[in-house]
Amino acid sequence: MTDLGRVRKVVPSTCPAQVGTGVEISSASFSFEARLCTENGQPVTEIFGFFLAPDDDHAESPLQTEVFVVPTGSPISSLGLSCTPSRLEAIAVELRQNVFHCPCIATDRCPALNEMRLLEAMEHAVGDGPANRSPRTG
Repeated sequence: MTDLGRVRKVVPSTCPAQVGTGVEISSASFSFEARLCTENGQPVTEIFGFFLAPDDDHAESPLQTEVFVVPTGSPISSLGLSCTPSRLEAIAVELRQNVFHCPCIATDRCPALNEMRLLEAMEHAVGDGPANRSPRTG
């Protein structure tokens, strides 16, 4: 039986940036993608993460971070490509903390899951900073 007082939704009904993509963040599985692509004929790396319900590997509306599209070989590309599966839990923990501390006042994009929050979580996961700092969401 689920204790309704303890369920933490990533997307409370008060979050105007994420209405309709509710995933319970405390038990959601986290996936991370850093893949080589081309854009306008140029090699780029696309980097993003997303949360899914634990029993749904093919959710139609996962809760997704903002997406980085950076030149392949750039520092951010290298960082994304260096995020091995053993580091994903650290990224997920930090992003969850960001969501839990978010005031849910944005109207178009979730500041707890924007590019800067994802970049910080990636840096901390590979050892370039503390993963248990006070999260910022603005």
